[in-house]
Amino acid sequence: MNRLLLCLFCASLGVNAYYLFQHARGGSAGSPTALQPAVAKTGSTGTPAFSADAWALVKSGDPASPTRLREFGFPDFAIRALARAELDARYAERENALRVAPAGYWQRDYAQWGTRRIKDQSAYLDLRREKEAELKRLLGSAYQPDNKQFNAYARFLPAEKAEELRLLEEDYQSMSADRSVTTRLRLPEDAGRQRYLREQRRADIGALLTPEELAAYDMRTSPTANFLRYNLAGFDASEEEFKTLYALSRPLESLVLGAMIGESSSAENGKARRELEATIDAEIKATLGDQRYAEYKRSQDYDYRTLLGLTRRLDLPADKAIAGYEVKRALEEKAKAFKPQPGTDAKQQRVDFNASLLREAETAFTALYGEKGYAALRDRITSRLQPAAR
Repeated sequence: MNRLLLCLFCASLGVNAYYLFQHARGGSAGSPTALQPAVAKTGSTGTPAFSADAWALVKSGDPASPTRLREFGFPDFAIRALARAELDARYAERENALRVAPAGYWQRDYAQWGTRRIKDQSAYLDLRREKEAELKRLLGSAYQPDNKQFNAYARFLPAEKAEELRLLEEDYQSMSADRSVTTRLRLPEDAGRQRYLREQRRADIGALLTPEELAAYDMRTSPTANFLRYNLAGFDASEEEFKTLYALSRPLESLVLGAMIGESSSAENGKARRELEATIDAEIKATLGDQRYAEYKRSQDYDYRTLLGLTRRLDLPADKAIAGYEVKRALEEKAKAFKPQPGTDAKQQRVDFNASLLREAETAFTALYGEKGYAALRDRITSRLQPAAR
């Protein structure tokens, strides 16, 4: 069955369920496992009709139901979707009881995002696992865990070990959940607790994975890896360059995490971080070479990322972003180098110079990105060039 037809068939789910309810009230007899495939007709498109008998199989909780649904013509992915939908409905009341009630529209909803919406993380995790175990029991060989995002980072591991790792990570996420409704202020004991959980998590993962597997997992999921993936968006790094930058940048991670949980004062952490960043930057330059290092530094510039995003939005070649970045740098250098000439009003000279500079910027950026592109950049360009007038 193609996915469009499956969506159409799922849309009729509620209607069929209603008629099943009416049918049941009328005294229909027979157990779901006694149903015959003949009761489900096939439409002209070849899609199995979704009958009341098929829905009865879904709701039965009988481990034999996947086999019977296959006999009716349902593929495994549809059977899994139906079973999950049924269990979601069955567990909804218990799950909602563990959620924080939404605030009134006039109040700030501290429970709006992420884990703060859950009253008891441990109880919520237990309930989710109970539901997943029930789903696994029901589906048998048709079962597949619904953890696509996690598997993207752990697919290099054997399936059983990846599942163990997923469960372990779930446990620590639950224990580490910060349900504070205040700001970033932390109680004195919070830093020690977070440090303990971080160290214990590391020990447990290290016991589960081989050293090679642990290194590969870190390169996919660590804060350093996540930061680099974001920060290198405009650098187009090769895999080898990513590995090099990862290895050089990794020592900074402990300082960043320490600052986040308050293990050291802001002043101490800031000084140590600046010194380490300078050391890492020098190592990156020596490793990449002058040209590639210049490209790396350019990719860190927010203005360059903005121009790169603009070229993608306008379907322009990426080298237009590089050209725009060079124009922007040249204009900024001109603004810095300006000196009023003696004998005339210095303030008026500055005003006239800035007006000329903005006209030059308009001409250059319009040539690169068109009028729409320049209109999108105008305020940013003006803010970069105007401070020299003060």
